[in-house]
Amino acid sequence: MKNKLFFEISFLVLVFAFSSCNSDTTIQKGGKSITEYDNTLKILTKKWVLTDGISEDTPTMIIMSLEKNGYFIIYDTIIDPKFAEAGITKIQPISKGQWRYENNELRLMHLLPESNNPEVFKVKELSSTKLITEGSNSKVHKYTAQ
Repeated sequence: MKNKLFFEISFLVLVFAFSSCNSDTTIQKGGKSITEYDNTLKILTKKWVLTDGISEDTPTMIIMSLEKNGYFIIYDTIIDPKFAEAGITKIQPISKGQWRYENNELRLMHLLPESNNPEVFKVKELSSTKLITEGSNSKVHKYTAQ
């Protein structure tokens, strides 16, 4: 009787141990596997140049730099040499703060002197060279990787 009980308990322990080692189990974060989420973060963390609504003869570029440490800065950079020669500084900061990506949304928490201003964008398209977002006002922003 003791031997039978011992074998039954041993069998249950082995079944439990093997079922908990199943390699098909995936950890999810925001509806994506951790590996897929990490790859998305790697694609996002770079400098993005705003391309929609910008004409060929515009003397500046608006750049959104998403850093690995969770901070971002949006700045206007002068690309026309005439402006640089006139003594205008090359980089004009627009905003900075912290960013987060979750559930296919890019959240920018702007750090302002009096308050924090959150902004949420739906990521419509993302590749290593292209980012298209849509704001809460349905305005679409197109970026290319720098």
